[in-house]
Amino acid sequence: MLACGDRNTEGTHTCEARLPLKIPRPGADSVSMRHARTDPFRFRISPLRISPLPISPLRFSHHRAHVAGALAVAALIICFGCGSVETARDAASEQPGADDLIASGPHDIAVLEIRGLGTIRFELLPELAPATVDHFTELARKGFYDGTTFHRVIPGFMIQGGDPNSKDSDPRNDGKGGGTGVVSEFSPIPQLRGIVSLAHRGNRNTGGSQFFIVHEDSPHLNGNFSAFGRVIEGLDVLDAITEVEIDTYGRYGPEARPYPEDVVIESVQVIPADQAAL
Repeated sequence: MLACGDRNTEGTHTCEARLPLKIPRPGADSVSMRHARTDPFRFRISPLRISPLPISPLRFSHHRAHVAGALAVAALIICFGCGSVETARDAASEQPGADDLIASGPHDIAVLEIRGLGTIRFELLPELAPATVDHFTELARKGFYDGTTFHRVIPGFMIQGGDPNSKDSDPRNDGKGGGTGVVSEFSPIPQLRGIVSLAHRGNRNTGGSQFFIVHEDSPHLNGNFSAFGRVIEGLDVLDAITEVEIDTYGRYGPEARPYPEDVVIESVQVIPADQAAL
């Protein structure tokens, strides 16, 4: 965005441009998750000077022909532009939705008991990310997630948890643990409210134990994370987690960490599909 001030004594305008510096993404190493900021820089633009050039009668017809030709080219460009817009819209409408990519089930169900807030249940989706589902299930059955917290909570975006470091009394290491090396299984499923994905450190195959649940639709994440679950019960609990008091600027630990009360995952159980259907 460009904003220009009043003309100064040198005949120039002082302008200010603001450019986005950061797009928030979930990560496993407490990378800043603040919404996109701007940072101004200044530059100068000389005033535009136009000197009219006379056109002789002999050249007027040629000038008119050039103008007509330019208008015809402009019309052609506009027509081609309209066609490309329609083509892009058609392509977007053909993109698969969540229901097109997720099997009808039944699926295994992960049950998260959140201290003082309730239960979140999400179905595991091996048709999207089989290795990620196996990885999460193995950790859950070992009790790995019991006592961890949702250490990063950004209302309107997502909640992130699953770091074993969040079990200790030092908030400064929250978001830095959980290992790495899980093979990425990115899919075209849209990152809609309630989708569960594995966090990573900004590159492929760097996921570990940390995961996040999308609070509100986040299309800028599409295709960049291994989505492996979808909330089927407890969206009200998800909303309640985003309403707790949060240390937005990291005064007492990482940014966006619930403070002074932790959001504790007391237990995670995985119920097989045949039992979940009962």
